[in-house]
Amino acid sequence: PAASGKGTLGKRLARHYGLAGKVPPGVTGRLRAGEAGELPETPKPYSPEYALVENRIIASNVTAVEAAARRAAELGLDATIMSTYLEGEAREVGTVMAALAREMVTHNRPSRPPACLLFGGETTVTVVGNGRGGRNTELALGAALALDGLGPGAVVASFATDGGDGASPSAGAIADGTTISRAKALGLDSHAALANNDSYSIWESLGDAIMTGPTGTNVNDIVAVFAF
Repeated sequence: PAASGKGTLGKRLARHYGLAGKVPPGVTGRLRAGEAGELPETPKPYSPEYALVENRIIASNVTAVEAAARRAAELGLDATIMSTYLEGEAREVGTVMAALAREMVTHNRPSRPPACLLFGGETTVTVVGNGRGGRNTELALGAALALDGLGPGAVVASFATDGGDGASPSAGAIADGTTISRAKALGLDSHAALANNDSYSIWESLGDAIMTGPTGTNVNDIVAVFAF
């Protein structure tokens, strides 16, 4: 923050919010420097510094999903981009993704296998437990529960493009119709894990977490629904 014109903005804010003595010295020092006019004013939209500024979007969720569709087609899949505006509660969106996979393997629609439906966007998680996971691992676990018993031909993969999904070290996970039975064979309770927002524990145990590490970019998430 820079000088306010009244010379006491930082002090008044600190006093109003009870921050005096609670914020790091670097913060209070910067406030005081701004009040003393030792720092330049924060540039405003009309500032001359912005006269030569040009903003260009070189990557977005749309470009990422389109690239995924091209790669899926190269692999011989019937690839369709369904939406790049995906939102909603992660586990519920996972159930919808599973329904699409089931429709394809059962009725050959909206695409005939081998096929891939692609979605981009970002879901949300209502945290009520204390487990490890994120929106993508939770979406995948919701899908796995809905796919249970359908076999390996129906697959839902959900991942974060930056390689980090919530409170887990993974980017996301891959679910299919065998996920829940394999988890049961290991003595794992997928319903309990989901209720505790502990989806990552399932994927870690099964080895089905998507582990990429940091990718260096962040253009939201991608969900891919496969039928084989």
